[in-house]
Amino acid sequence: MADVLIFDDDPSVGDLMSELLRGRGLTVSHFMSGAGVVQLVQENKPKLVILDIMMPGMDGLTACRTLKSNPSTRGAKIAILTAKNFSEDQQTAMRYGAELFLHKPFDPSAFASSIGRLLGIADVAAPPM
Repeated sequence: MADVLIFDDDPSVGDLMSELLRGRGLTVSHFMSGAGVVQLVQENKPKLVILDIMMPGMDGLTACRTLKSNPSTRGAKIAILTAKNFSEDQQTAMRYGAELFLHKPFDPSAFASSIGRLLGIADVAAPPM
């Protein structure tokens, strides 16, 4: 069972997020569409679900609303990561229950820090020189 489930149809973005999260000690699974998102979250019981808004299958906003309204999946934290930079999308995501809204392209360090804060994982300090 993965700590984080990523639903994003861009393989390079999914790979980068996976690498950054694994660097934080998290287990990750990446899916290329939103198809089956509710079942996958029910089966895996992840700490975090990362959703792209625009993807095949179920879009990220619908997935967020569906997950947060389902008693068996509402406990998972949800982050939306999208290329859509509209305040309406962010407001909708937050109203549907997302805890974090991030834009693509993203700064890898800021992404890792934001996810760490959301999950209560301290930033990894650089070793002393």
